[in-house]
Amino acid sequence: MRYSLQVTADGVPAPRFELTSAPAGMSIGTASGLIEWAPGGEAAGTHVDGRQELSDAVFVFNFLFAGGLAPSCDSAADVNRDFRIDLSDGVSLLNFLFLGGSTPSDPFTSCGTATDPGELACLAYDRCG
Repeated sequence: MRYSLQVTADGVPAPRFELTSAPAGMSIGTASGLIEWAPGGEAAGTHVDGRQELSDAVFVFNFLFAGGLAPSCDSAADVNRDFRIDLSDGVSLLNFLFLGGSTPSDPFTSCGTATDPGELACLAYDRCG
């Protein structure tokens, strides 16, 4: 599966685009702003490393709409903390990354079964001790 996302910006002089952090295989056209990525192997499921990146939004959309891998930590994929994983989670993350939206918080401090009735389970999360 291959993903493309068009980033746009206006300005004088014309803006140049670059990726300061990206998973393997992701590129951006410096003049066009076209981001392209074909995730594979572990790059297809990196939503549990404690960082918020474009690949995390892509991971959520892939899970929801393209039959992609399920997150190993549901709570990490629940970006807007409404106790479900849906389109708004990926959109919230893109809003944070590109439009200055609210910073997503960690799912919680330890791995295991959810304790709050509304909380999503997190059985594997790299930042847990």
